[in-house]
Amino acid sequence: MDKQDHRQEPTGATAAPVSDAASTSKAASRRRLLKGGLSAAPVVLSLSSRPVMAGGLPGLCVTPSGFASINVSNHTHTSGTCSGRTPGYWKTAPTTNSPTQPSWPYPPSSLFKTYFSPSLAYGDLTLLQALECGGNANGEVALVRHITAALLNAAAGLTPANVLDVGRVKAIWQEFAMRAPGGYYEPIAGTKWYADAIVTYLKSTQPV
Repeated sequence: MDKQDHRQEPTGATAAPVSDAASTSKAASRRRLLKGGLSAAPVVLSLSSRPVMAGGLPGLCVTPSGFASINVSNHTHTSGTCSGRTPGYWKTAPTTNSPTQPSWPYPPSSLFKTYFSPSLAYGDLTLLQALECGGNANGEVALVRHITAALLNAAAGLTPANVLDVGRVKAIWQEFAMRAPGGYYEPIAGTKWYADAIVTYLKSTQPV
């Protein structure tokens, strides 16, 4: 009987280290989970705290294709600094070189059709008149105002050449106008921007 009791004591003594090892493993797992949760938190914060433009779109300076892919990729791809001016600015901008503010790169009296083809019903408007086209109306007349401002911004160097240069501004209008009425522009294959969507993009390059 004494021998049996004596043999059972080592069995009980070896069980404790197994339990300690299990506890140690669980504690390590908890620490890993906590560390993982803490490292993931800033990522969520950074995505939700990005600056947002009026209209709910990120305030970026990107190409048309980059702008179109924002909702798909949810990544920020800035290509420079856009400091384009609005149509309202250009209506009263200086027509000669100014040391303090951008001035007209083209004569305000030059015709819309000189720069945009097909010019649709707007060919005989001067650039200044094009900036006033339709007042505050949306749709195609709003596009005329903002595409004219985009042209002036690009020519004045207010939008980076790799984002929106004069050639790309003209190409946007040409593709839209050739499909008029109800024209659209495709920044990427299969994505159609009608007049208001093009205006939304152009506004993102005209923050000043």
